[in-house]
Amino acid sequence: KIQREIGKAAEGATIEFEKNRLGNLGVKEQVLDRINRKSKTDTGAGYDIDSFEGGTVGVNFDRFIEVKATTGNYPVFYWSENEKAKAKEYGDKYFIYIWINFGKPEQQLIESIQNPYRQIVEENYEKVREIITWRVTWDKRS
Repeated sequence: KIQREIGKAAEGATIEFEKNRLGNLGVKEQVLDRINRKSKTDTGAGYDIDSFEGGTVGVNFDRFIEVKATTGNYPVFYWSENEKAKAKEYGDKYFIYIWINFGKPEQQLIESIQNPYRQIVEENYEKVREIITWRVTWDKRS
């Protein structure tokens, strides 16, 4: 429950960060209001936030953000197979935003990894440890 609450709060902080980032690029307020928390309506999307790259903003989203947050000061995160597949599909349009010390006075967004599929998988990032998790619903009544 606490992790879900931190996740939602980090997504909200990311939307505010995106509004500031795009606002500093001169993007109009009505476009900033279109930044979308995708995770609210589609938990299987493989990312959390629909946003815009900036510069010339079109009608379609062109930045897809997966938000990772920790209350600690060292960035360790889990990356699902679905998130990895979406990162591969979207390439340079996919980002992982990493927050540390979330909910503390020293909270900060320390990194935005553009095209994490390339940086983590294709470039064989050495600090990756693959794990397999299973989600099981156990009900022998049926």
